Amino acid sequence: MKIRWLAAMFLAVVSAPTIAHADAAGPTDYRTEVLSITPDVPGISAQAIGGDAFFELTVDASVDVEVIVVGYRGEPYLRFSPDGTVAENRRSPTVYVNNDRLGTATPPAEADPEADPEWRTLAHGGRWAWHDHRTHWMSSTHPMGHQPGDRILEAVVPLLVGGEEVDIAVASTWEPAPSRTPATLAALAGLALGAVAVWRRGRAGGLVLALAAASALTIGLWQTWSVPAETGPPVTAWALPATALLVALAGIVRRWSSYTAAAAELVAAVQLVIWGVLRRTGLERAILPTDAPFWLDRVVTVGAAVLALVVGVSAAWRIPEQAQGVRIDDHAIPPWRWQQSIPRFLATPQAVWFRRAQETSAWQPISSAPWRSTIRTPTANTPPSRRRHWPAMAAASSPAAMPSPRWRVGLNSPNAWC
Repeated sequence: MKIRWLAAMFLAVVSAPTIAHADAAGPTDYRTEVLSITPDVPGISAQAIGGDAFFELTVDASVDVEVIVVGYRGEPYLRFSPDGTVAENRRSPTVYVNNDRLGTATPPAEADPEADPEWRTLAHGGRWAWHDHRTHWMSSTHPMGHQPGDRILEAVVPLLVGGEEVDIAVASTWEPAPSRTPATLAALAGLALGAVAVWRRGRAGGLVLALAAASALTIGLWQTWSVPAETGPPVTAWALPATALLVALAGIVRRWSSYTAAAAELVAAVQLVIWGVLRRTGLERAILPTDAPFWLDRVVTVGAAVLALVVGVSAAWRIPEQAQGVRIDDHAIPPWRWQQSIPRFLATPQAVWFRRAQETSAWQPISSAPWRSTIRTPTANTPPSRRRHWPAMAAASSPAAMPSPRWRVGLNSPNAWC
């Protein structure tokens, strides 16, 4: 049952990367700025979002005339009404060209710039953001003949405000590449913290994964809330760390078997590693589509991914070993219920039971006989040192008087345990 539950949970979680916007704002090396609005119209403002990914226009309610954004062929493209309604002209070829950043889409036959406008409502509130190819560099390669720090583009976005022409002047600058020092330090910190968690074992792996997932979730939500909804922020920015956090917490808040706990660590680690891989381009680009400090975004991305990789590899290595038996935790089961808690298939003459002597911390074989005849009551041949830490049930005046030795169950081998 547990295996089927873990398999279903894993499939549901790893399917999250397929849910994402087709052309969301991503890391870039270019920053677009609005230089001027000529003539100046009170109540109209514009800005670039995500460096140069989207162009946003806001028309306040104080502007009591209709504002039209002119398309690439001089046709009406967007309409901002005095009541705050924003609509697009479905007959404008600009609508279809602006569907992706590089403008690779081909307008359909009915997109005619000379035809009468066919308006479709997009939003209310007098604000909208869209890909405007006049405001950003239209290639995936850097411009030839330029270097970081150069202004590579100057353009104008034309408007009609109450029938009067208004120009928004913009310029795009090539920004220098970011420093690699924060990401390098984050990788070393994630490696060290993951190694410590693997060395300590127990719940340490789940705890550090939960911490990393919470940090990643904060960064993902910060990014999502930094851009307008119409820009399509990717769901993976917060869905992957959110599921990783839930799985990691599920693995540490309940007393699962070691096999189930290791499987939960593996599932959570996989989510964080995928999250980091999807954000890898942000380590090389100068500008990220978030209001968070760029260095903090990169530090959390690298640190969480490296830590998850270390803990995930350790969990994957332990799962086959843990699947061979069931560990009885010291404090998970009261001493007087040990016998009832032993799985039936382990209470056989073939099972070898081990007890760690409290004074030596060494695992010692007890007997290959069944639990009922050997473990519960010491015999006359029981050594005094072991009798002291292993009294008979009749000698205990109360459950609190019983010792709490640590048991280890193996299948004919002290190394096959979990």
